[in-house]
Amino acid sequence: MKKRKQTRLDGFEYKQNYTYHVIICTKDKQLFFKNKDNARELHDIVNKEDEINSVNIYAHSVMYDHIHILINLQEEYKKKLSEWVRDFKRLVSRRLKKINLWQKNYYDHIMRTFEDIKQTALYIVNNPVRKGYVENWEDYEFSGINYKDE
Repeated sequence: MKKRKQTRLDGFEYKQNYTYHVIICTKDKQLFFKNKDNARELHDIVNKEDEINSVNIYAHSVMYDHIHILINLQEEYKKKLSEWVRDFKRLVSRRLKKINLWQKNYYDHIMRTFEDIKQTALYIVNNPVRKGYVENWEDYEFSGINYKDE
């Protein structure tokens, strides 16, 4: 059996006060979010996430087979990133009534500076442009940027 590649840093807690670029993919690269109703529901869930939990969503982009999220776990948020991802996947699957929607794992990158955060936010919202969905990221209804220079 092929051993799964380790994607987390050894010894790092993945807790609050850090900002992460998270990519969550659909199982078997299903184009589940090519359906606009599904994409809209996921987009709406992301937009409400910082109201529900103690997190800041700085940017996100719903792609056909994955989602990019730039998330900051605030100090009040007492869970690890992996727990947020687990709960988020569960919520989306339940709301969309879709079992086995997500890949088992996810990708993350820890932001080190405010400049990294700003550049990553722009990278995330420009994903639909690079994929040819739209010519300008602002024309894509399932992306958003909430990052402001500190």
